[in-house]
Amino acid sequence: MATVEASRKQSRSVSFWIVAILVTLLFCSGFVNLLPLPSGGRYPATLLIDGTYFLMGAGLVVVVAQSRGRVPFPLWVGLFLVLIGVYCALMFHSPEPLMAQVLGIRSRAGYALVSVFILIAVRQRSELISLLRLSSGMAVGIAIFGIIQFVFRGNLPQWLLVSRDTTLFGYYGTDLTRATGLIGNTIVFAATMLLFFALGVGRLVYRFRSRDLLPLGLILTAIIVSFSRAAMAGAMLIILCALSFMALRSRPEKALLATLTLLFPCIGLGLIFAVWPRALSGVTDSFIYEGLFRGRNASVSDSTEAHLAFIELAQRTMRQEPWVGLGVATQDPGSVHGRTSTVITDGAIWAVFTEGGIILGVAYATFILSCGGALVVAWRSANYARPLILGFALFVTFQLGLASIYNSAIFGKAPFILSWVVFGVIMGLARGEAVDYGGTIENAKLNRNCSGAS
Repeated sequence: MATVEASRKQSRSVSFWIVAILVTLLFCSGFVNLLPLPSGGRYPATLLIDGTYFLMGAGLVVVVAQSRGRVPFPLWVGLFLVLIGVYCALMFHSPEPLMAQVLGIRSRAGYALVSVFILIAVRQRSELISLLRLSSGMAVGIAIFGIIQFVFRGNLPQWLLVSRDTTLFGYYGTDLTRATGLIGNTIVFAATMLLFFALGVGRLVYRFRSRDLLPLGLILTAIIVSFSRAAMAGAMLIILCALSFMALRSRPEKALLATLTLLFPCIGLGLIFAVWPRALSGVTDSFIYEGLFRGRNASVSDSTEAHLAFIELAQRTMRQEPWVGLGVATQDPGSVHGRTSTVITDGAIWAVFTEGGIILGVAYATFILSCGGALVVAWRSANYARPLILGFALFVTFQLGLASIYNSAIFGKAPFILSWVVFGVIMGLARGEAVDYGGTIENAKLNRNCSGAS
């Protein structure tokens, strides 16, 4: 009997393996894309990722059909379907080909289906935790690879520096090339690293373990060698917010400890700079300070001007087509619209409003707010998931509140899908035990108390 029970605990469901394969494909997409291109011209990693979504869609149909209406159907799932419906309605207004619009909807919203699939089909808490560990472990591995890319950028071949579906970024007048981790362009890489950095910080707030500092330091180093200003600023803001949260939720003596933890390195750096002025000049003369954040490099200043131009273009377009925008997929690179007009490749929020106007913008904002509400409910009902919720909330708030005004990193395949994977895991953990929706209960002895100790 014990052997049967142990084997049942060790076995993984088909649903788990579908999501695990998806996560693995995302982190290994650059290597998968080294395979020959199929006749359709789409990259192998994209085809395989879309294949896992086809399996998820088919699996959801089967589960819903067997459940007889007993699957969980929270508000955010309904609003996700509404968002897809709004996108489909706006297709009649778009000048883009049908397939281009379908692919655009997939990339902008459809990939969120993975969170619905995890909520409904991945029923074991142990599987949810395994998905999180798999994602976090692969994130650390890609961070190490990104650091290797930067350190040995002069020795590595091109195919180990950048994936075939993007280009390698550098800076004018320097030999610097930005790490990509082979999961997309450097902005996508930085956003992915920032997601897992935030999750790691959230975990440290609730349970400080020195062994967690090494992977967190590797991920932070990967963010630095990506040279993404938004990601570096985001990492600092996440640290400050986490320390503030720690101070507010702790007893006075712990709040004082958190404050001193923040002030000690600042005071230490101040003393070092006072005693050794050359150390200060080394920082102020560095490329990150002078070239990036002060915009003294030509490539950086051109990028800043492009961001501002995109914002101005979006505002002008919204005045001309305020309700329905220019059409679905018009802001995708290679679009029909892009042959004669500028497309907004940086600024995810502006791209959404430019494509679908106020109607799409409101539908998208309502869906995101409902997801935020679901996180609040999960926070109250599942104490053990609070570290994960805190880190994820910090990442999403920064991305949607600040970063998406200037770049479109959140719509990169890796950070976008992995964000929805994490959200789905949170929703699954908040759901509690494995529930029988009409099929076989996979593990009826999971913890029934969602408010257990963290």
